Amino acid sequence: MSTIHSPSSEAFFFFDRLILMADGHIVYQGDCKESVEYFKHIQRPVPQFANPADYFMKLLSINYPKKQEDDEKMDYLNRYYHALREKQIKAENRMIRLPTPEGVDENNHKATNKVQLQQLMSRSWTLAKREPRLSRAKLLQTIIVGVLMMGAFWQVNDYASAQSVQDMAGAIYFMTVVQMFLNF
Repeated sequence: MSTIHSPSSEAFFFFDRLILMADGHIVYQGDCKESVEYFKHIQRPVPQFANPADYFMKLLSINYPKKQEDDEKMDYLNRYYHALREKQIKAENRMIRLPTPEGVDENNHKATNKVQLQQLMSRSWTLAKREPRLSRAKLLQTIIVGVLMMGAFWQVNDYASAQSVQDMAGAIYFMTVVQMFLNF
């Protein structure tokens, strides 16, 4: 990444990507070599034999206090830039659109609980296959915590007393917190 002020025409075309800004707004973002064609397309062609960088500096300069013509120039440049970006975004969205999983209504955009569970289990299984040592460590941690909890909450099964119910609530809370920390 580089910021450069008025490069020579040879240096200008060595850049791959270019971002041109005016008055705090991006008015062009894209390939450096395509910038000349873009400004030609929006009726602001670079003069023949002119340094594109010098032309862009002159075109994008704003004098303060701003005048009506400066505001009109910025509106014009912003309108074309946003139209260009919108076309590019739509084209990229069409290229990377993923197929809808089976069991999902395209109009609803919400997967059923069964599809969600299948996707989660599939992802978990893939992770377990990729990281077998991590999976074994998590399994071992779960077994150790289970044994410790079994010892701590062994006789908590009398639902008649308030103390037993509180102990059971504590056990459920502890299991939830432990599972949360073991899985993150």
